[in-house]
Amino acid sequence: MTGSAVRVQGLVKSFGPPRRGAPATPVLRSVDLDVPSGSLIAVLGPSGCGKTTLLRLVAGFERADAGTVEVGDRLVEGPGVHVAPERRRVGVVPQEQALFPHLSVAANIGYGLPAAQRRAGRRVAELLELAELGGLGERMPHELSGGQQQRVAVARALAPAPSVVLLDEPFGGLDAALRIAIRHHVRAMLAATGATALLVTHDQEEALSVADRVAVMRAGEVVQEGTPAEVYGRPVDLGVATFVGEANLLPGRASDGFVDTAIGRLPVAIARERCDGEVTAVVRPEQVHVRPVENGTAIIEDRLFFGHDAMLRVRLGDGTALQARVTRRATMSPGERVEVSGEGPVVCFPQGASLGSDP
Repeated sequence: MTGSAVRVQGLVKSFGPPRRGAPATPVLRSVDLDVPSGSLIAVLGPSGCGKTTLLRLVAGFERADAGTVEVGDRLVEGPGVHVAPERRRVGVVPQEQALFPHLSVAANIGYGLPAAQRRAGRRVAELLELAELGGLGERMPHELSGGQQQRVAVARALAPAPSVVLLDEPFGGLDAALRIAIRHHVRAMLAATGATALLVTHDQEEALSVADRVAVMRAGEVVQEGTPAEVYGRPVDLGVATFVGEANLLPGRASDGFVDTAIGRLPVAIARERCDGEVTAVVRPEQVHVRPVENGTAIIEDRLFFGHDAMLRVRLGDGTALQARVTRRATMSPGERVEVSGEGPVVCFPQGASLGSDP
């Protein structure tokens, strides 16, 4: 992957006219983001953090108050510049597929193509096969399943070979099992065409499992950007740590690259000067090990079974509550006495550090 398909710098956006001297509501606060060509970047954050507004500014559906947006090497948004959405070479897959109900599947896919390409049908046929919809081109959208409709929407966005495809919570309307299958199918479609994509989602599992890089947004700002492993394993603050996956926050005392906690002495992942003295350690549930012991000092309070694994809620002797992820074969149940230990490395923050207002 070389170069940037999309570059956002200093993007600012507010909504609502000032009332009685009060300022408009800020939604984006100087957002910077690079989307390398050929990559899939997930913008992850809770409702109201500004992620959909960011997508709409890249698409050209909104005008920025300040900052710039470049698509490829072309400035499409900036001081005195606002290129219309249809001239940005950007494909959009909205939350609802927004397929044309009166057009066939093939006609939906070919809608954005020049007339000559639509008549030739070659590009549409290629995308039907890529979406595993060969032979279904003459069907109407209502004759397809939800997952098939989603693949049609992605194929339609890919048809004119855009510089970037923007996906706004595209899997939210699908049931859990189908959502997992479809998002990986869509990822494969994007990879097969070499497309660049920007995915907006509030689903941490979705972002971590399909994206090359993840940008975490909070209160209109990108607070961390990195690979899924970096964002999950090296969160920049407690807000990111608790939003991106489950986290146990344990008080401890750190020194010399280790932290002493209620579940043992654990190595610290990052050598930071702020990780000395009284700290809060971030311990993921899979780093908490539980074993049955007749006279154990901890007790299992609850067990949530997810099929592939289970989550235990464990209460330590000092009253500390922890979550521990165990395999589906683990037979421990509520009321059982256990011993608990931890596995590093862990990330630490100064005791009393804020979780952030959002997430």
